[in-house]
Amino acid sequence: MGKKKKAVARRGQTININVEVPQQNQQAQVNPVPAPQTTQQAPRQNTTKQKHELAPISLRLAAKAIDLGILLLFTYLFALVARLTATSGIAGVIYLIIIFLYPVYFIGMQGATPGKKMLGIKVIRKDGSDCTYLTALIREIGEIICTLILLLGYALILIDKDKQGVHDKIAKTIVVKE
Repeated sequence: MGKKKKAVARRGQTININVEVPQQNQQAQVNPVPAPQTTQQAPRQNTTKQKHELAPISLRLAAKAIDLGILLLFTYLFALVARLTATSGIAGVIYLIIIFLYPVYFIGMQGATPGKKMLGIKVIRKDGSDCTYLTALIREIGEIICTLILLLGYALILIDKDKQGVHDKIAKTIVVKE
């Protein structure tokens, strides 16, 4: 029986195979010989850090205006119900809780308030992952801080390379186009 070596390429690998060529009335025998392992691997792709286009401040302001309009409508309806039912004391507390939780709920659930959603922008974590409810809560507390310091926390958006306000820096978030 004569022996021949063949190199076979298979799915990016080279496998050496010893083949015995049969002489008359004999069957061929194939003995696979593994190829030497190479240490070179394909580069891994980082799927968490994707490139996102940052939302311009004009879109962020327009989204904030839409959300304020929604909240003003809600405020009017809520005040009307509270007046009719004479429950203005507890209604005020409930109202403040709802106003505070409005962005937390929507950003935690879908990454955007209705105003942001309408304009095609959303809030994500700086590493590219979606916001959680906890991230949205931390961001909202940061927004309160921005408001208490005479809106100066928002001014940072104008000069920051990632267009982050103080609230975004605290929560490690960015606002991007969808």
